[in-house]
Amino acid sequence: MESNIFEIYLTSNFIESDKWLSFIYKMSKINGLFHPWILWINIENNYIRYFVETEKTLPPLFGNLGSFLFKKTESNLKQKSISGKPYLLTKNYKTLLDIYDKNETKKFQELKNVKIIFYPYKYDNYLSSTYFYFKDSNGKIIKRKVFGNDEIYKFISIDFGIHTRFFYQKNEAKYLETKKILQYLSSDSQNAILEANVFPYLQEPLYLNCQNYDFNKHSIVIGASRNRKVKIYKFYDKKFVSK
Repeated sequence: MESNIFEIYLTSNFIESDKWLSFIYKMSKINGLFHPWILWINIENNYIRYFVETEKTLPPLFGNLGSFLFKKTESNLKQKSISGKPYLLTKNYKTLLDIYDKNETKKFQELKNVKIIFYPYKYDNYLSSTYFYFKDSNGKIIKRKVFGNDEIYKFISIDFGIHTRFFYQKNEAKYLETKKILQYLSSDSQNAILEANVFPYLQEPLYLNCQNYDFNKHSIVIGASRNRKVKIYKFYDKKFVSK
């Protein structure tokens, strides 16, 4: 079955580790027992972006996970890499940014991606495999399997109010307040005059259909004096009268 990829937008600059743990449990429950799913973390130009790869289709917001928004994307997260030696994660490194700083300053390489595969065998427990993808000074991507990453929900929880060098991806999570007009929109794009992005209420766009809209009550045409106005009523064999 083909996987779906959703980008995760954080609604605040610090998502506590217990909320990340609730997220892992919820995703495991939705995906199903013994069905693996993947959490990707991408670091590019100091922007940190989180992605979920799963066989399921996720709504933009679900359950009690108000700290996260999910938006479907066509991003390609896989990349060519060569295998490197295993990476032992000690308790001295609390979050993935500690790993980033250590390797940048001591190893002259950048942490580009983190891949965490979850294998839920209970709704409140799971097994996991973690991989680091480093870019070395020659531009090669080196994949290293991680050992010792027992508290993943703490490892991925970053306080961006403290780590001000890095940013979490949130710009595209800004959305218009469309809740009040959802009743006038339709999923049918035929004869539509407008496409509306209704995220985070729905993943897919909705459309304003000619038959579901009363132009006499809800339209206004603005233009300079003595200039021709757009005759939007031509679709209905009506003439717009400007006063």
